[in-house]
Amino acid sequence: MFSAICQFSKFGVAVPIRNKEASTVAKALIDNVFLKWGLPHEVLTDQGSEFEAQSLNELLKLLGVAHLRTTSFRPQGNGACEVWHRTLNMMISKVIAENQRDWPLWVPYVTFCYNATTHSATHFPPFFIFTGRLPLWNIDLVLPDTEVTDLKLPEYAAGVINRLNQASKLVRSHLRAAAQTASKWYNNKAKVKTFTCLLSTPLCGQVSKMAVILLHSGTGG
Repeated sequence: MFSAICQFSKFGVAVPIRNKEASTVAKALIDNVFLKWGLPHEVLTDQGSEFEAQSLNELLKLLGVAHLRTTSFRPQGNGACEVWHRTLNMMISKVIAENQRDWPLWVPYVTFCYNATTHSATHFPPFFIFTGRLPLWNIDLVLPDTEVTDLKLPEYAAGVINRLNQASKLVRSHLRAAAQTASKWYNNKAKVKTFTCLLSTPLCGQVSKMAVILLHSGTGG
């Protein structure tokens, strides 16, 4: 399955694919991201062979999209996408059949529900950040319309732009607060360890001591 997520809005994209060939991934990226939502400034991927293929890199180069890569064997480098995978797998597991063969049918439904739900980091649904409005659902068609409908097109467009600008400011503030909370949580696990290194100088043959303080995360050592 091809998956992508916007780092700012947390808008997720998930598309079932038959294989991980570079041509298949490139087509999924173009059809479901570029042609629907436009070109991003940069794309962050892992170092899988499907993303390192010359054809995909040449395509990104021609489109003017910078290709960034995570560190090998370091999934934390693309943490937003990893969290998106975890959430997607958890949601799909609640609706698939016992034989688990119908999961491709549920991917678009689960993705829509995710994008229409308020995100814990941004405090806004990803759909709203992308479009400036909430998606309509059956309850919206049943209830009476309370919005002003006599607005002209320029007034409506100005209102959407104003809502998006205000939402962007709030999202940046909320993301900054979420990053500080995550940093504080991670730093609480870090332990200060002191090592004594014996350094021998080749010129005078003397031995000097140097105390090195390192922040070590995890157990052991």
